[in-house]
Amino acid sequence: MNIFTYNVHSDEFTFKPDTTLVREVNTLYIPGQIGEISVNSGICVRISKAAKCVPAKYAERYISDYFFGIILSDWLINCGKVSSHFEYLKLTTFEGSTVVSHNSYTKETFPAGSILRTYINQQEQSEFVLNDEIFDLTERAVERVSSHFSLKTGDLVIIQKEKPLKLQKGDSIMLRLSGTYEHASEKDFQITIFDFLTK
Repeated sequence: MNIFTYNVHSDEFTFKPDTTLVREVNTLYIPGQIGEISVNSGICVRISKAAKCVPAKYAERYISDYFFGIILSDWLINCGKVSSHFEYLKLTTFEGSTVVSHNSYTKETFPAGSILRTYINQQEQSEFVLNDEIFDLTERAVERVSSHFSLKTGDLVIIQKEKPLKLQKGDSIMLRLSGTYEHASEKDFQITIFDFLTK
């Protein structure tokens, strides 16, 4: 299984090995050489069948599930202070640095209109409204990745839309899904997707 991370703003993608993937985590241990940590929340899709050079308008045919995810890496990467390719890999692919929700959705059951919020130490840092643009972004990501690499059944493509957040070791991270006022009050609909501590 391959893990691709697609950045909406740069239209570029990178790889993470499957050894970085976790679905349930209470405490995440950060390697000693890493100081400040970059946090990216996003949407993840699972590829349902092998594909190559898939146009965006047909990408939906190759997506089986939608998930929520968090990508962790060394903050220095965002500052451009990485001296070698080996160092880049070391700082982006440490164990447990790809966190994907256990529960999945189809396009029909995806909680469109909800708000995905990221908290650090119980303080809200960003919010992301899950509108129909999500499906356009995921289809564009599949097109971009498959134009360079053959996708296999079970591959994950994670879409990064929000700017990275910074945290320190010892901080907690929480990802929460809540309803909009058009659909329901936030008290009526609020799901904690992740809530874990870094050490």
